[in-house]
Amino acid sequence: MYPPCWQFNYPYQTESKSLISFIREDTVSKKVYNLPVSPFGFCDTTEHLIFDFSLAIGDTVNSCIYAFIGASSITGTPAGIVDSIGALEIFGKTRNTIFTTGFDNYGQDFAITRISIVEGIGLEWHGLFFDPLSPLVDFCEDETGFCQLLVSNSPVERTKELTLFPNPATHTVPISAEEEELKGIRIYTMMGVFKAEFMNTNTIDLSNLVRGVYLIEVTFAHGGQIVKKVIKEN
Repeated sequence: MYPPCWQFNYPYQTESKSLISFIREDTVSKKVYNLPVSPFGFCDTTEHLIFDFSLAIGDTVNSCIYAFIGASSITGTPAGIVDSIGALEIFGKTRNTIFTTGFDNYGQDFAITRISIVEGIGLEWHGLFFDPLSPLVDFCEDETGFCQLLVSNSPVERTKELTLFPNPATHTVPISAEEEELKGIRIYTMMGVFKAEFMNTNTIDLSNLVRGVYLIEVTFAHGGQIVKKVIKEN
């Protein structure tokens, strides 16, 4: 066993975010498709099947997982074949899981082991990202936690009214909320890249941003968030 290359302490603060792919789930056929924004870490650059939870015992996993776990290189042991179906307790929930055999790509040693494909997560050790150097360290879903991600499934408070004017704007934009004190305002690109933060103020400054459309994440002092779009003009 090798120690991890890096460690972090909880709680942590997400400093930057980036959009790496779009995920489409077909709930009828129980299949998950991926459309990468960047080809790094994915098996194809076009939309492709990454997980198929309709598989039965004896079926072969899809080509993406089959290649990632090196199933074709394993002899003497059935690899890339569903050998059992069960459940795992992971990230606060009991989740349906498909089990197969393949190379464990987590860490510095590659060993033939049991591979877990977890519904709602993906590969137990890597999630949706097929890269040995990118292990899954945290996961955000509904009530299981708030990962500070605009693309997470955490519910966003919609009962509060928020007004941005002028919009489009070139410099400053006042933000008004009905009898609500604002705690913080963050600006992101449409790709989820963090650009600026303003604390304890009702005004944002767009002067240093290039022309385009941005997401404004407003956090209220007494809880709740609202995400709005703002257009920066020259």
